[in-house]
Amino acid sequence: MKGHFCRLVYQLVLYKMFRL
Repeated sequence: MKGHFCRLVYQLVLYKMFRL
């Protein structure tokens, strides 16, 4: 479960970086 959450956060950060 922890790994899935970490992956979700990582994807969110990538999305924010790409948007920036």
